Amino acid sequence: MSDDTTHCRSCGMTSESGPYCRHCIDESGDLQTFDERLTRMTQFMRRRDPSLTSAAAEQEARAYMATMPAWRDDTGDDTGLRRPVRLHPVVIRAPDPCAGA
Repeated sequence: MSDDTTHCRSCGMTSESGPYCRHCIDESGDLQTFDERLTRMTQFMRRRDPSLTSAAAEQEARAYMATMPAWRDDTGDDTGLRRPVRLHPVVIRAPDPCAGA
């Protein structure tokens, strides 16, 4: 078995289908917006550590996302984060209906 596993450029989770994991892409295969990813990452931080306030969880989420390639700032904007650029299309292959027939 080959190891084609990479890590999501948005959140760091395992991804076997391209630069982004299934949690970070929308139904079209595009990376979700920064705001959507920030909301979800903040929710994850709160589930991981229920003692965090919403503000503290968002601060941790922003700090973590700033380390990820999809969000790392190279533009010098004041947020420390940039909007994503789609790297390449995500290809989802359906099973061959003729296989096994």
